[in-house]
Parts: sequence; structure tokens; C-alpha cells
Amino acid sequence: MKMRLSSVAGLCFFLMMGISWQVGAYDEDDLEKLKATGSCFGCDLSESHLAGAILKGAILKGADLFEADLEWAFLLGANLAGASLYLANLEGANLTRANLYEAILAEAILTKANLTDATLTGANLRWVDLNAVNLTDATLTGADLEGAQLTKANLEGANLNGGNLSEAILINSDLTDATIEQETLDQAFLCHTMPHAIGLVRGH
Repeated sequence: MKMRLSSVAGLCFFLMMGISWQVGAYDEDDLEKLKATGSCFGCDLSESHLAGAILKGAILKGADLFEADLEWAFLLGANLAGASLYLANLEGANLTRANLYEAILAEAILTKANLTDATLTGANLRWVDLNAVNLTDATLTGADLEGAQLTKANLEGANLNGGNLSEAILINSDLTDATIEQETLDQAFLCHTMPHAIGLVRGH
């Protein structure tokens, strides 16, 4: 009996993921859709187990990924605009060039994640763990980073204009060529952060 094309695609995607799809609070149909197509607009994937998932270019705009496990997931170029990633685990995830416009990442874990050239305009990053994160050339205009942990973070060339860094911690971080207002920077706790001469940080 011939397998339908959609079934083959789903099987290939499932094998490519190389992960265990465990029971969570997510919608089973939505998870099946993600497995079959690699995309799921506005889906309920809360508490889903997607550690190590290959989701390059996936369309997850507006998706509910509350407490989802996306540790070391490959999300290069993924569209997560408006998605809820509250309390999600994204440690080591590759989010290079990902679209996280107005996404909710409050209290999420993004330790060692790669967010190079990612769009985080207006994103909620309150009290998020961004230790050792790579935010090179990332756009964080208007992002709320209150209380964010940014120890050893690479923010080289990042744009933080209009952002909120109140109570954020930047220890041994790199702000070389970053764009940020002086008053915003004054709200954060800086220690051994590059550049040492704050005048090198461009303010507008």
C-alpha cells in the first residue's frame, strides 16, 4: 500500500527531529501539524518537548510555547513573532535571524543561545536568562529587558534604542558598537562590560 505524501513528509520530519515527543499540555493535532509541515501558525504547543528539534524557517507566529522545552533546537530564520515563550527553555538554541517581534520571553532560559541578527523589537524579555548569549547585530529596539541576566553576553553591534534595562545585569558583557541611549544604560548594573568607556556606545 502506498503511503500518502503527507504521511511520508511527516515521517521524514519526525525522524529528522530525532527527539521523543512526550505528553504535555499541548494540542495533539497542533503537534502533528508541526511534525508534518515544520510550521504551525498560532498553535498550542505549551509544555511540548522539542529539545534538539530541527525547525529551520518554521512559521510559529503567535504560537503558545509556554514552558516548552526547545533546548538546543535549530530555529534559524524561524518566525516566532508574537509567540508566547514564557518560561520556555531555549538554552543553546540557534535563533540566528529569527523573528521574535513582540514575542513574550519573560523568565525564559536562553543561556548560550545564538540570536545573531535576530529581530526582538518590542519583545518582553523581563527577568530572562541571557547569560553567555550571542546577540551580535540583533535588533532589540523597544525591548523590555528589566531584570534580565546578561553576564558574558555578546551584544556587539546590537540595537537597544528605546529599550528598558532597569535592573538588568551586564557583567563581562560586550557592548562594542551597540546602539543604546545613555539613560537606558544607566538603569543597568554594569561590571567589566565592554567597552569600558561608555562614550564608545552610540546614543541617539
